Amino acid sequence: IIKNQAFGSSYPQRATKILSINYRHPLIINLKDRIDDDEGDEDSLRDLALLLFDQAMVKSGFDIEPDDQSEFASRIVRIVQNGLDVPLDAPLMEEPEFANTLDADDDLEEDDDFEEEDDLEEELTEEDDDVKVDL
Repeated sequence: IIKNQAFGSSYPQRATKILSINYRHPLIINLKDRIDDDEGDEDSLRDLALLLFDQAMVKSGFDIEPDDQSEFASRIVRIVQNGLDVPLDAPLMEEPEFANTLDADDDLEEDDDFEEEDDLEEELTEEDDDVKVDL
């Protein structure tokens, strides 16, 4: 609705997107220098350039298209992993043994809760055959 109101039309229209790059900005200079000097991984530099583009789009009020949201999220994860020096194919850590013990204890407590509910339902049914209680 808001997009339609902005253009004064009842038919959805898209605004013309104009990208203006400040070639004097330190990020752009650094990115260009890395590309020119073949510093860094080509995929990482592409991710950084696309992230700057996405940031400009969002800051200008445009939405990330639903078809692009998954790729956007994957790009963010790759950039964070690269920034933290975590390999892209790093395996998950094994779950600690105490976590398995806690999960088993929780399962036992849940089973006890179900048994208590069953006992309560049986007691209520025995007391009054005309009253049905659903738990």
